[in-house]
Amino acid sequence: LEVDIPGILSVHQPLPTIEGRLEEDQMEFNLRVSEILRHKNRAITNWDIEKMLLRKFDWLSVVKSFGHLGYESHVRPGQIVVAALPKINPSAVFYQPLLNPGEVQKIENYLKEIATPFADITVRNPTYEYIWIKCKVRLNSKEIGTTLKLLFKDLLEYLCPWFNGHPETAMDGQVVKRS
Repeated sequence: LEVDIPGILSVHQPLPTIEGRLEEDQMEFNLRVSEILRHKNRAITNWDIEKMLLRKFDWLSVVKSFGHLGYESHVRPGQIVVAALPKINPSAVFYQPLLNPGEVQKIENYLKEIATPFADITVRNPTYEYIWIKCKVRLNSKEIGTTLKLLFKDLLEYLCPWFNGHPETAMDGQVVKRS
């Protein structure tokens, strides 16, 4: 310590941090600076909103922003709907990742600071749909149990990408029913 404080013998910091984050390397620095130069700390486009939220809140894994263009049937003109997924503990049991109300409020407050006051911004949790897979499978393997476990694992990774370490595809995919 610069000034001795009675009762404190020493201070040990095991990792160098800035605002509770690990020190960034040169590539992360260049990426952060180029993003700031692009949006200038103003959330104007959907891309700006997504990148600024991911940079601000390290507990988010995916942010998807929806404006009126392209989503006319779901979003009014002047409205922006933001959906976000929290980071998932890999050892967690199967669940639907959702933000708690406090996290939603933090995101909304931050967006009010950086976005235009004329935009109606709403932060929501994603909507999940349960699906029932009914199919016939013909296996050419003698190890039927192992093959079925592998099939189940592959289906789960395809339908729930946030569990296989690819959360960025969680809100962009489609599943199409085929006969």
